Formats: sequence, structure tokens, C-alpha cells
Amino acid sequence: MRARTRKSEPFSFDKLKEFFTTVLLHLSFYAFIVFLVVFFIDNFS
Repeated sequence: MRARTRKSEPFSFDKLKEFFTTVLLHLSFYAFIVFLVVFFIDNFS
């Protein structure tokens, strides 16, 4: 069982890293858009 978990660990870890990097990129992208929208609303209202 230990050998099995060790063998499957790097694969799942790489998948997790890939997943989290994509999620973080999307989150930062949307946060940037929201920031711009709020910035413009604050400036023009």
C-alpha cells in the first residue's frame, strides 16, 4: 500500500499544482477586471 501511494503521489501532486495555477490565474484575472470596474465607477460617479 505504501509503495502504491508513493507511486501515485507525484502524478496527483502535479495535477493539483496545474489545477491550482489555472484557478489562481483565473481568479487574479477576474479580480483585476472587478478592480478596474470599481475603479471606473468610483471615478465617474
